[in-house]
Amino acid sequence: MFDFTVQERRVILFFLSMMITGIAVSYLKKSHARAEILTDLYQNIGKINLNTADKASLVSIPGIADKLADRILEYRDKEGSFLDREDLKQIKGITNYRYEKIKDYLFIK
Repeated sequence: MFDFTVQERRVILFFLSMMITGIAVSYLKKSHARAEILTDLYQNIGKINLNTADKASLVSIPGIADKLADRILEYRDKEGSFLDREDLKQIKGITNYRYEKIKDYLFIK
């Protein structure tokens, strides 16, 4: 039916293998992206988003009292949002010791 030379068959096989490889890479890339999203979700379960937390949520963290929660909210209102958890160290009352105690309860999105 089709009379292809040996070289033409090799070219066709090469293109087919490249197409299959491309499809596989595309699938794996999408699967990996979903896995990263799920990993982020699971890592942050039980943590409080520092950029959306209200006062009650902040006070529920051991080591944060009313006044400190107010300072955190005031800083967030003034600066816009936290870019990194370490931005907390700029707030009066958050020493390196206190930061180490509270950092695992918080995440930034």
